[in-house]
Amino acid sequence: AHEINTPVQFVSDSCRFLGEGVEQLTGALDDYRRIVSELGGGKLAAADAIVQTSRIDAEHDLTYLRDNLASSAVLALDGLARIANIVAATKEFAYPHRKDKALIDVNKAVESTLVLSNSQTKYVADVAVDLGTLPPLLCHPGELNQVILNLIVNAAQAIGSVVKDTGTRGLIRIKTWASADAVRISIGDTGNGIPADLLDKIFEPFFTSKPVGLGTGQGLAICRSSIVDKHGGTIDVRTELGIGTTFTICLPTSGA
Repeated sequence: AHEINTPVQFVSDSCRFLGEGVEQLTGALDDYRRIVSELGGGKLAAADAIVQTSRIDAEHDLTYLRDNLASSAVLALDGLARIANIVAATKEFAYPHRKDKALIDVNKAVESTLVLSNSQTKYVADVAVDLGTLPPLLCHPGELNQVILNLIVNAAQAIGSVVKDTGTRGLIRIKTWASADAVRISIGDTGNGIPADLLDKIFEPFFTSKPVGLGTGQGLAICRSSIVDKHGGTIDVRTELGIGTTFTICLPTSGA
């Protein structure tokens, strides 16, 4: 909803400007037609017609409209394209939950999730994406999408706690690659890292090191349950204090 609201706002502003601009152009056109009619009927001298056209130009701000109406239309079309992209990503992300596994394009899942998580990442970090060539993966698509989203949001929040009020930005690195029998996804951040004494607790339900109101302690527990218990894969974490954290998901291509 947040992601859609932003382009809707500038589509709305652009359309409002277009409507007002067309109204001004219509008024100017009516005035020009009147001048032409009066010139043709001998009711208006040429010198007076020139004075009146200059007044009409200034009154309706025609130069400004000429310079800005087209760009306003382009902005509106860009906004609509952005909305269409978000809706398509939402449809990809909100894969119908089903008991049976299905073949998916993991890279496409990553791209769709990045669109939806943009409101979490755009204020705190740049995102570097390195998507390798992958085979189709047999998995529970909705659950994998949720895991990717949880890890991206965690990365953004970890960076946010470091860069807040500094005017700087962090970096989220996302990479996918394939081996002989598995597909791997890594999501790394430039946050503060995880203290060693907390590493054995981070996948426990309801455990969180985040401030009150920011974390529920469910995100990583859900990730572990989905990847390990339901997909027979692994989720590895590498962290260094003051440097950042990287989670790597490994999923067997056999779906076993």
